Amino acid sequence: MLNEWYYVAFMSDNSGLYAKFEKKGFTHCFIFYPINDNQYAVLEHGKMYVQFGTVTLEQIEKHIGDGIIIKVKSKRQPRAKWWWWVPTPDTCVTIVKQVLGIHAPFVWSPYQLYKHIKRSHKWAEEIH
Repeated sequence: MLNEWYYVAFMSDNSGLYAKFEKKGFTHCFIFYPINDNQYAVLEHGKMYVQFGTVTLEQIEKHIGDGIIIKVKSKRQPRAKWWWWVPTPDTCVTIVKQVLGIHAPFVWSPYQLYKHIKRSHKWAEEIH
């Protein structure tokens, strides 16, 4: 995935294990990127598996309902050597952070990820 621009979608999904502890409207997130004029590749963490497929922007907007979509530039760089390591759970947030190259070990929830992107990515733009 060598795209420069990615889209991160945040939405309400009350079926997750931690949904009752999450902020309303930020219980799930996934990432997608353009592969041609009208098709997007979606990488979404599901129930114990990762889904990958191609869809249109209209299908994504219908899927997330009144959720939020942020257009963000990837910051992927060679990983710096850390003197400590923090284990993180395998969640939708972890996948988005890996694709975008975000090294924030204590960002665990979709809302924390949203705030981190808005704060640290000056070129992030809300499009939905």
